[in-house]
Amino acid sequence: MSKIIVDGVDYVPVKDANPGEQLRITSVDNRGLTFVGYINIHSPDRVLTIRDARCIIRWGTEKHIAELIKGPTKNTILGEVGDVEVFANQIIFSYRVNEEGWKGYGCPQDDYGDDCE
Repeated sequence: MSKIIVDGVDYVPVKDANPGEQLRITSVDNRGLTFVGYINIHSPDRVLTIRDARCIIRWGTEKHIAELIKGPTKNTILGEVGDVEVFANQIIFSYRVNEEGWKGYGCPQDDYGDDCE
């Protein structure tokens, strides 16, 4: 990462700056607990909040969880919406997802995973 220092303050190119909160699929422990929600994985905080998180109860994919980057499938089942706090060292992996494909993910779903839109 390139940077310049002006009057003792470090400046970096926008592309290298902290991207902030993003919609991501994040696995938070070694038991496979996985959420979709807004998180800043680059935060220096010890405890991170996954805002508007929904636990992914059933992936509903044919091959791999990464298929959900584009959005939920018709077989994906999500839990209720809520904020989840996790220790930063509990994060196993995190995928940035297509926000348009996940549009509406924060609304209630029925037991069959049907989207509410």
